[in-house]
Amino acid sequence: MKRISYCAVGLAALAWATATAAGTINQPRNPRAIGGKVYFTGSVTPSGPGLYVTDAAMQSARRVFRSEPPLVDTAAGELGTRVLVERSDQFGRGTLWSIDPVGGGREQLAPLPSSGLPDAPRTQPLGPVGTRSLFLVSVNSWQQLWSSDDTAVGTHVVLDDVYAGCALPQRGVVARRAGSRFTVWGSDGTLAGSTQAFATMQDTYRVHARRSGAFCYFVFARSAGWELWRSDGTANGSNVLAQSTDGTPRGLAVIGSVAYVIDAVPQRARLWRSDAVQPVRSHDGDFFEDAPFEAVGNRLAYFAPYLYGSQTWTGLFVSDGTAAGTQQVGNRFTFGPIRCAMALGSTFVVADIERVSNVDPVTAFLTPSPVPEYMACAGTVVNGVAVGSGFGVTGEEAWRSDGSEAGTYALQEARDLLFVSAFER
Repeated sequence: MKRISYCAVGLAALAWATATAAGTINQPRNPRAIGGKVYFTGSVTPSGPGLYVTDAAMQSARRVFRSEPPLVDTAAGELGTRVLVERSDQFGRGTLWSIDPVGGGREQLAPLPSSGLPDAPRTQPLGPVGTRSLFLVSVNSWQQLWSSDDTAVGTHVVLDDVYAGCALPQRGVVARRAGSRFTVWGSDGTLAGSTQAFATMQDTYRVHARRSGAFCYFVFARSAGWELWRSDGTANGSNVLAQSTDGTPRGLAVIGSVAYVIDAVPQRARLWRSDAVQPVRSHDGDFFEDAPFEAVGNRLAYFAPYLYGSQTWTGLFVSDGTAAGTQQVGNRFTFGPIRCAMALGSTFVVADIERVSNVDPVTAFLTPSPVPEYMACAGTVVNGVAVGSGFGVTGEEAWRSDGSEAGTYALQEARDLLFVSAFER
């Protein structure tokens, strides 16, 4: 059957001629942004649990695969029309499968390392590289880089000791621990096509990674200071953008080709940008933990300490990357302890222990947000729409939100009558 687009009202009406809503999707888990869509596990009475997909613009989600309890199915990647699915059991054992959501075919590709945790997914999608799909697999305190071409023979471990990375159009780029330093590798998903791009200049022990455009950005923590790198996975395409002889990096964000780092020194937090030799803004107060650091358009949102009298408080700041263009949102009474933040469309969504708020990145104006609390902390965003968990009439449900009241509602299951026999296999 020809795939139907749901980008316009007229086409959406046509789609509903072949599909019917079958109920609210309950107990959503493990949302994954893959190929411009969101996959998640859920359950609908009476058909039971399954793996669902939505393009995040629809008001419904389609079941890709019926789960077989006690197994839990989690999307790990896409290859053409097929979906890579991790199936985990109550003993922490997992296997990787290839699923055809249209024809209903399925094939077991490879066993995955045991996590020892019940129903705990161990895969993390990176993205497609050529004809392969790359993903990370958790192994204790580190990860492996895996690759699959949708065959059992072509599904395997590529690199060990991986801690962070991203997928670019031509290769995956990952940071690996090598003794007391990190090395960064580029890989096309094959052993022969995996080569080291660079090694950190000094001893390093932690890493943050972000993708922007054709590069993956890394900030490495040293025993004293940090190194900020940009890499396309090749030696010639890797270079140091900035470094500091003191401070512990707490967050990394990228806007265009400019990378930003939040770091902490005793009694002070600092905002750096990769094209400046000095911090563009400093905040008085101790900063002990990593904090949310997000970008919307050409604006940043970050959390930093500040002094009020003799006490240290933690506040939300929005910034255009300059000292003059950095302003605090509200005052010391605005937020309780901050839980999380996400970039959603043209706004920032911030959750503390009492409320969820929308923050305008330009004016720093604060308004109540309709985004469910759990979605704000654990939702997945695609094209300015978040998919995650919220509470509704039937309890914990799958929700979608673009940050507005009208665009925030529970997802319904849409069962395409022409595909239902494939789904039920």
